[in-house]
Amino acid sequence: MRLNICFPYSATDEISSAIRKVVEDVDTGKLQHAEIDEKALESRLQIPGPDLDILVRTSGQIRFSNYMLWQSVKMAYIRFVDVFWPDFSFFHMVCILISWQLAYNDIQRRKQLRK
Repeated sequence: MRLNICFPYSATDEISSAIRKVVEDVDTGKLQHAEIDEKALESRLQIPGPDLDILVRTSGQIRFSNYMLWQSVKMAYIRFVDVFWPDFSFFHMVCILISWQLAYNDIQRRKQLRK
């Protein structure tokens, strides 16, 4: 299991930086035009890696706030919690994990339908 906590972070900056890296790699011959795909872009993100399972947004705001936009579109379990980050506790995380476990089979089924 991997836990990412991102301070100061901007998903639009992350995506635009990855695009610049793709363009640079094409210009230098490290990447061919035909090789440009989702995986090529994803591998150049600041936070590449396995698909995001759970995204927690604290503060009670129901918005992404430019946070992990690319990673959260692949059927991530997204929870908006009405508690500020300093007050986010182990109890909050356990509740989210139990809720995710209950939804897990449905999430996996939906992921399979996307393929």
